[in-house]
Amino acid sequence: MSSVRIAEQLGIRWHNSRLTNVSPENDAEAAAKFAKNWAILKQYSRQSLSRSQQLSYDVLDYFLSDAVAGTPYIYHNYPVNQLAGIQSELPDFMLNTHHLGDRRDADDYVSRLSKFDDKFAQVLSGLRLRESKQIIPPQFVIEKVLKEIANFTQSPPEQHLLYAHLQTRLDSMPDLDKEDKADLLTRTSAALRESVYPAYDSLETYLHQLYTKANNDDGVWKLPQGDAYYAYLLRQQTTSDLSPDSVHRLGIAEIARISADMRRIFSQLGYSAKLSVGDNLRKITDDPRFQYPETDAGRAQCLADYQAIIDEIDTVLQQRKVFGLRPKSSVKVLRVPEFKQATAAVLLRTARNGRLARGRFLC
Repeated sequence: MSSVRIAEQLGIRWHNSRLTNVSPENDAEAAAKFAKNWAILKQYSRQSLSRSQQLSYDVLDYFLSDAVAGTPYIYHNYPVNQLAGIQSELPDFMLNTHHLGDRRDADDYVSRLSKFDDKFAQVLSGLRLRESKQIIPPQFVIEKVLKEIANFTQSPPEQHLLYAHLQTRLDSMPDLDKEDKADLLTRTSAALRESVYPAYDSLETYLHQLYTKANNDDGVWKLPQGDAYYAYLLRQQTTSDLSPDSVHRLGIAEIARISADMRRIFSQLGYSAKLSVGDNLRKITDDPRFQYPETDAGRAQCLADYQAIIDEIDTVLQQRKVFGLRPKSSVKVLRVPEFKQATAAVLLRTARNGRLARGRFLC
């Protein structure tokens, strides 16, 4: 609810001091509810419903049937990985979604920080359950997550970005005096020291242990019932009835077509058409013509260039009135926090009222 701030517009804020339950027990409860609700839906006679009701029935039937079909695979994923996972998404949530407008918001911020250890314990429980099912991420994934954890926890509490974030926002809260702010910052430091850092330490310790049991195999084929899981994902993600083999053949044909187009472009750029697409892509990666300097100025220019592209698109959409209804929020390109810049790109959802996150995209 916090991410879209619907409840807050109705004066409901009790949930803002809590974090979502991600324990295996909660997963099992949710799966059972899906099955129960689907069975209840099937008790209704679709033919007796109005046309609009039939549409609602069909939408809910599709959603619930898909959820039930996916129940055998609810642990066929890596909830901690170099692109997402609690180690990066929870700080992102605190920095970019948790609203800080008054004393209660600040208290809720500290309360959530104090619950990091419980949240991480739930994730660890799920990771151990996956391990028992031989669902273990590749070593290269674990290596990158460990690096991310080390970057996140290297500073003292009073210098940490989660501390600095609240410290900065407190200055804009008129209902707080000097003593209130000092108290909140003291509690924030304690929460970082007693909950946040120990949570990351526990995850780091477990991942070091898990690394010894992992290899560098990737792809769903390595998972239990991997073929069945792949077929399920294919139907879920595409709504297609094509078989995995048919999609694979289509993919091979598309690779040949696209590779031919890329070779023509490589030739125009002065690269050898005799080299493979992969070799030429590696050459482009190292070509200074297509690189930004690995400096703050280079990153700023990269962000500015992407922002210019987005602004141009937005301007054209407005001029041509492509959409009759447009969101209030705009899209802003910002730098990813340094602790995760080597491994992640994140899309942040804006609030329903367009005011909270302002549709920011971090890259």
